[in-house]
Amino acid sequence: MPKAFAHFYPVETFEFTDKATGQINKLHKQPYDLEQGPGVRVLQTSVMRRNEALAVQPGDYEVEYYLEVDRKGFLQVNLTNTRMVKSDHKPQAVNG
Repeated sequence: MPKAFAHFYPVETFEFTDKATGQINKLHKQPYDLEQGPGVRVLQTSVMRRNEALAVQPGDYEVEYYLEVDRKGFLQVNLTNTRMVKSDHKPQAVNG
C-alpha cells in the first residue's frame, strides 16, 4: 500500500434531523491534506465519521491508503493506518 504524509485539522461537528424518524444525528467531519510525493498536487479532502472518538488529533501523520471508485463513480481515499509524526497541540503544564 502506498504511504504518504497527511496533515489533519480539527474536527467539525454537524447535527441533522432524520426526516423519517425525527431523530437528531451527528456527523463529525475532519479535513486533511494528503501529500502524495514530489510533483503531485496536495489532495485536500476530509473524512466523515459518526463516532467522534475515531477522529485523530490535529497534526502531521504518516498514513497508508488505497484508492477505490464508489458506486457513483467518485474516487474514494481509504486510510488503513495512521501514525502520528507531529502534534499541533503544545504540551500543557499541570499545576499540582
